Amino acid sequence: MKMIERIMLLDKSIAELEAKQKALIEEMIATESPHKIDDIVEVNGYAFEGQRMKVVKIGVGKDFSGRYKWSFIGNVLKKDGTPGLYEGVRSELVKTEE
Repeated sequence: MKMIERIMLLDKSIAELEAKQKALIEEMIATESPHKIDDIVEVNGYAFEGQRMKVVKIGVGKDFSGRYKWSFIGNVLKKDGTPGLYEGVRSELVKTEE
């Protein structure tokens, strides 16, 4: 088997694994997320820290040290409680059994 054929085979395997990982992450978000879409949470990201936001997107990913974190993205609430145009972020560590 030529080197390029081995590389192409690896590319196919990587794509299959990434698709499986994406499906698992989507299932994890649906079943284990501590917050849901439309929940009101406190922003703990750099910008707008301490303000409240309405969650519009949820994700899971690794941080720079290899730990998995939840990411909640949403619209920062205005003083009257309605969602504004500014975007806030809340991150939380994914709980493990370790």
